[in-house]
Amino acid sequence: MDIKHRKDTAITEKEIEKEYNSDITIIYSDGDEREAFDFKEHLSTHVLESQSTLKISIILFDVSKTETLQKAFDNSRYIFLFLTRTFCEESWPKLSQESFISDALYNNSGCDIVPIFTVNRKNANFKIPLGLNILKGLRYCDRDDFYKASVIKLLCH
Repeated sequence: MDIKHRKDTAITEKEIEKEYNSDITIIYSDGDEREAFDFKEHLSTHVLESQSTLKISIILFDVSKTETLQKAFDNSRYIFLFLTRTFCEESWPKLSQESFISDALYNNSGCDIVPIFTVNRKNANFKIPLGLNILKGLRYCDRDDFYKASVIKLLCH
């Protein structure tokens, strides 16, 4: 399994295409890097390790790097949106204005967007935006067998 972690910096177009070509891109808000990294590690060590036949590449991407975010969307099979309070209240309102987000959400173009629910919705001290709340997501907050089976099923289809 190819697991990459890179905090975005100024890079060339060619490097973007190479670096951001992945099965899963985890988009997180500034300040949530540690939790997003823990999620990526959890995926690779607790969920996908039993699937040795799957070769899944995962990268982390800070949502504030919008100048290269579209390339990540264009070159990923799945975009996992790591839903935290910061992401939902600060990052999503800006991000949802990008045309490539609308294309991915409403026109089935390119990658599939998958919300990653980090807290139980009933106990959350923030609201999941309506556009994301209606998508089928993964309940990382539960980390139970159903969650693990859902991740594997998603990646194997």
